[in-house]
Amino acid sequence: MQPPENSKTPGFIKRGGPLVYAAPAYSTYSSLSSATPSTSCSIRFYSPDARKSSVVRLNEGTNVGEICRRHKVDCVYLQIGNLHLRQLSESEQPLKIQKQILLRVGHSKQEALEVDTDQKFRHLFAFFLGRPCLQINSSIKSEILITECQVRRGKVVHRWGRNKCILYNGTIRIHKDSGEDEVIHLSKMRAELHNSRRGKCLRLTDTASIYLFLFDDDETFRLWLSRSQQNEHSATCDLSDQRLILLPEALLNSDDISHLNLRRNSLMSRPQNFPTAPIGTVDDISRLMSLTSLDLSFNQLKSFPFSLVHLPFLRSLNLSSNCIADLPPDIGSILTSLLLSNNWLSTLPPEIAECRELTQLDLSFNRFDQIPDILSSFSNILQWQLAGNCIESVGCHPSALQVINSLNLRRNYLSSSFRLPNVTYSHLTSIDIRDNAHISTVFLTNIPSLQVLHCERLQLTSLHVNGQSLVELHADHNLLDTLVIMPVPLHLTMLSLSHNHFDSLPEWIADLPQLVQLQVNNNKLAALPERLFLSSSLRYLLAYNNEIQTLPQEIGESSLETLILYNNRITSLPPDFFKRCIRLRHVNLSSNRLAALPQPHPNSDNNRIQIFRCANNQLTECCLPVIVNMKRLRILDLSNNDMSYFDDSALPSLSLLEEISLCDNRLSRLSPSLPLLPALQILRIHSNCITDMPEIANSLTLQLVDLSGNLVSLRNPISPGPALRHLDISANPDIELSGW
Repeated sequence: MQPPENSKTPGFIKRGGPLVYAAPAYSTYSSLSSATPSTSCSIRFYSPDARKSSVVRLNEGTNVGEICRRHKVDCVYLQIGNLHLRQLSESEQPLKIQKQILLRVGHSKQEALEVDTDQKFRHLFAFFLGRPCLQINSSIKSEILITECQVRRGKVVHRWGRNKCILYNGTIRIHKDSGEDEVIHLSKMRAELHNSRRGKCLRLTDTASIYLFLFDDDETFRLWLSRSQQNEHSATCDLSDQRLILLPEALLNSDDISHLNLRRNSLMSRPQNFPTAPIGTVDDISRLMSLTSLDLSFNQLKSFPFSLVHLPFLRSLNLSSNCIADLPPDIGSILTSLLLSNNWLSTLPPEIAECRELTQLDLSFNRFDQIPDILSSFSNILQWQLAGNCIESVGCHPSALQVINSLNLRRNYLSSSFRLPNVTYSHLTSIDIRDNAHISTVFLTNIPSLQVLHCERLQLTSLHVNGQSLVELHADHNLLDTLVIMPVPLHLTMLSLSHNHFDSLPEWIADLPQLVQLQVNNNKLAALPERLFLSSSLRYLLAYNNEIQTLPQEIGESSLETLILYNNRITSLPPDFFKRCIRLRHVNLSSNRLAALPQPHPNSDNNRIQIFRCANNQLTECCLPVIVNMKRLRILDLSNNDMSYFDDSALPSLSLLEEISLCDNRLSRLSPSLPLLPALQILRIHSNCITDMPEIANSLTLQLVDLSGNLVSLRNPISPGPALRHLDISANPDIELSGW
């Protein structure tokens, strides 16, 4: 592409070197009708910076020459997709081009005539009056840079010459007096700063040649260096999320890109009925002969790009989240990874078995109604990824299932009883059958290698699992009231049985030597296993929303860090609870029936609780000595209890406390030292009987104070602190606010 000379270009003014565009008058609507119209339609022209546009009524025969004379510009440019840009010749007819583009992308002839002033096609194509100067959000820039500078070529002969140079679309074009331009592809060069005898210059090098560019000013040098480095060679090219319709020309000119990411674009395939399709379709990727990895996911492709089979080194192909319904017989025998999730596939061609090097094949979220038999042919694929299909049964694949280590059948239509063919499986370690709404029985006692089982959100009433190697069991949201695991799972670290019908738990759970997390919330438990607090490995216990009345009294050297027991019927805690559970960080005992708290550890350094929630109980101010011994406390919630005051001489020692909630008690006074706590940010004390409010102006950190529903009167004015942002004083007598 040859931009016009600065001194001869109508519509352009040369001001001290750079090219400045003198915009034509852009009217809302105009027409060109020099000839008798056979077919006329509106077409939109953009200014070179794409910020303004003009709608013109054209005949189909109106050419570029007539348009240029009417608008007093030198040229008309066409941009296709996000980056393709070319100057139209004087004889070309823009309206005809517009109709051809719209027909090629699937619009009817009538729609092609009715586009009118609609700008929704801007991402497909655009016509520019004058040479565009666009800044595209992409790693490959389309902005045109033009300058005259000193150029030196070659490694041996050091001869400088002054030439006009153009940087555009990943290339530098050097004008020669002979008329034949020299073109440098930046993707093949290394761009860097070089200090020559004449000063700082841009150096471009490859294995065979060196170019030096010496510019007249430092600003131009920095701009050219930056653009050149953005386009220089990289084996990896990321053009994801660029709204591309066609591939950039600079990309197709690169012959050494090995990893190409085109995720989340709208790339078009070559239309079958149009042999003269534009350059840059998905089919043109076959020109990149060095590709080893290609990501075309989320491109709305309707068919498998057959030209990809001609890429000799392609090993990894991602076609996820498209609309592909069929695969060609030959998809490349050296592929090791083929990702086809979220498409419309229902079968696989038998010839795919020739891809013997495949180690990853993702068929999730397609339309398979059975496990493809061809999967048994792949000895190197160890994970069957078949989630989100229409599979009703596992079928007879015992030999193949004995080889794989992971089976994912989540969100299918599996029948009421799930079991594998009656052989022993020594390699299968992970099974995921979540969200199969018809399964009521799972029988997996013939899989001694099983380590992870996901069976959440089924209709399970019976679960039988081999526990020899079991590490994680997730069985939430079912109808279970019993659990059969044989032998005892001595390697189990995670057991999740929440949202079931258990009224008791097996006692052997307390004896599991490696159990770290136990989730049994939302059941009907009346008690926990007696020896549970003797476990030295258990760190997280979630048993909220049950009917627990008492906790196990025997407590060993507990490793508990998180204990969530809210909404139960607990009346008391074991006497040595805080003394023995010295690793506790987060405790939630809200909505129980506690009237007192056990004594803390005598060594305050062993009281490590940071979050303590005990709202909606029957606690009184007698619990304050226990609270003030929690020196690392950050969040305290004692709402809806029976406390009449909150004051203790040791209260200032809670230097890390950030949030206090004392709502819905019988508080008549607060400690004067409360606002002086150095980290306190939130104070909620609504719905009490407070008459004398501490001076919150003394707090440098308080941001929220809720004082609503108390008895603070006019005699006790309130002044805000410097950090206060929210103050609620509703439902109080008249209050005087000073400093507001």
